Amino acid sequence: MLAVASVFNRKVFKSKTFYFLLSLFIAVPAQAQEWRVVTELLPPLQIKQGENVAGEAVTRVRALLAANALELPIEVYPWARAYELAKNRPNTLIFSMARYASREQSFHWIGSMGEIQFSFIALADREEIQIHSVEDAQKWILGTVRNDFIHDWLLRKGFSEDKHFVVRSDLSELADLLYKGLIDGLLVNKEVITIIAAQKGYDAERIRAWFQPHDLSTHLYLGANIDSDIEVVKKLQASYLQLFQ
Repeated sequence: MLAVASVFNRKVFKSKTFYFLLSLFIAVPAQAQEWRVVTELLPPLQIKQGENVAGEAVTRVRALLAANALELPIEVYPWARAYELAKNRPNTLIFSMARYASREQSFHWIGSMGEIQFSFIALADREEIQIHSVEDAQKWILGTVRNDFIHDWLLRKGFSEDKHFVVRSDLSELADLLYKGLIDGLLVNKEVITIIAAQKGYDAERIRAWFQPHDLSTHLYLGANIDSDIEVVKKLQASYLQLFQ
């Protein structure tokens, strides 16, 4: 009987050990995951400087990380990839991101990285293009970045993909389409697209700004995945207030 009991106890122990180890793989708490920081290139807030990323927003983020003893590299991706990673992975920070209703419940909002305005733009030598209203813009094929603020805005204003605009992963690709005549215009910050165009070797003086929608001036934020370690999030928010307000 003792032998049977011993075997039974060993089986129970092994069974409990198995399920305990399995639980470690199935449910990893946010506190156990390493933090990551992701962004896109968005001049002048985030620019490429040699092998590094620099700019006003980058300076702010690095100050916040340093204030909280977080030594983390800033990973640069096309916006669509950075956004999906931050939206789906706990303990992930992302910047610089517009804040609006459909994103509100997916992120904790740390603080503003800067303000940006948007205009419809086209190449000045495309004299047939004149955009004085949203309705004028719908006569032309625009380009936009997947999952960014402008993509969402265009959809809400009645623009349709393929009929009114095409989608790409970043502004660099859209600059190529614009200068090759494959799209007619963009809804973008003029300073941003001018810098990108010049970096790619295009004549940035050809860019002309047209109509500026009144509801497209917005602050861009540092955000954290909604399931991130809340204690770290609170410390980052407190540091932001101390450093920048």
